[in-house]
Amino acid sequence: SGGGGIFHETASYFATTNDLQITGSLTISGSFIPRGAGVSHISNVSIGQDAGPGLVSSGQYNVIVGSNAGENLDDEDYSVFIGGQAARYLQFGSSIPNVIIGGLAGANLKGQLGVGANDIKGNVFLGYGAGQGGVTNNTMAVQNNVGIGYQTLNVVSGGQNNIALGFKAGASISSGDGNIIIGSGSL
Repeated sequence: SGGGGIFHETASYFATTNDLQITGSLTISGSFIPRGAGVSHISNVSIGQDAGPGLVSSGQYNVIVGSNAGENLDDEDYSVFIGGQAARYLQFGSSIPNVIIGGLAGANLKGQLGVGANDIKGNVFLGYGAGQGGVTNNTMAVQNNVGIGYQTLNVVSGGQNNIALGFKAGASISSGDGNIIIGSGSL
């Protein structure tokens, strides 16, 4: 049991507080529960530098993958954020989850503390920059929107129940409700 070993003295598992480098392949049989720095809830999966570090005392069943993805989350449940800086500033979501996948997708959306009407909830943004938000740390409501495609609903800073499909569809809409936008570069 000298210093530096990673295998526990009395069990068949390893434990270390140091960095661990594996060269070659890693085979895991059983369960693998990755948690980023600060993420204490075992029901969250957080992979990547500064991915979901605020999920310390609440927030559960989230999947957060990518550098700075979900960086400011503190109480989101059942959401999926995948991609570098996906949902980076999102902090005030709700019990209605979001699915945000793509680099910079939903990156500037935040929500507003104590104002449920300004929650960021029920959105599906898929694609690079989809639903990114026009203003960093946006506090306006962005709810129940679907944006699929490169930079769809890219500058949305307020709006509900919008659907945008296609390359840059709805990319110039900053607010609005109930729009259906289909086609490359529409609106």
